Amino acid sequence: TYMLEVMGESMKDAGILEGDMVLVERGRTPRRGDIVLALVDNEYTLKYLETDKGRPVLVPANKAFKKIYPDPNKLRIEAVLKAVIRKY
Repeated sequence: TYMLEVMGESMKDAGILEGDMVLVERGRTPRRGDIVLALVDNEYTLKYLETDKGRPVLVPANKAFKKIYPDPNKLRIEAVLKAVIRKY
């Protein structure tokens, strides 16, 4: 389990804002609908995990961003979101 600082606005409609800290947990099996920390094309991203015809899809919570349809052989789910911490 570890914490990361959020960069970007792709998850703002889920209440996860730039500058927030997220607590993520490794070793937990991700399920459809979970918010996951994924490694795609050598970049980390925080998105909802969904499926389309049995293939993984990473879905942002901001309509200004597109869904990501990664190659299943190259997608690595690093962790599952456990909590969001915001400093005021």
